[in-house]
Amino acid sequence: MSEINALRANGTNLPARETGAASDFKGTSVATLEERIGLSFEGLTPEQQQLLRYKLAEAFIEIKKDSVSAQNRMLFSNEEMTKTIEKAKALSETSNDFSVESTHKTASGNTQIKVQSFRNTSVGIILCVIGIVFILVMLRGC
Repeated sequence: MSEINALRANGTNLPARETGAASDFKGTSVATLEERIGLSFEGLTPEQQQLLRYKLAEAFIEIKKDSVSAQNRMLFSNEEMTKTIEKAKALSETSNDFSVESTHKTASGNTQIKVQSFRNTSVGIILCVIGIVFILVMLRGC
């Protein structure tokens, strides 16, 4: 933002995006809000025109606010998802069983992350017991 202020201080003409100008180029005309969205106020009283302009401005502010909110949710959720994945990677390096679950509110909805790692030691124990029993049965049978 300081760069923009410095350019304005030097007299450089910058696009007036924040003010709602229709053009980003020096020397072109600035369109009104009505012209930008193709709306005609013909046949409306000045009071009705003012009310409609006010409602349009409110709607644009609400859309901008929703857009910023969605962008913030996306940024925060990306950071949190990265932390969750890093935590799962760190846990996977251990020999312990673990389960990591998280839900993140993103710009377009919710994203769920579920990572599980269970080293199935019970199957190994059961196979060992069956092997020992088989060996004992074979020894008695011979």
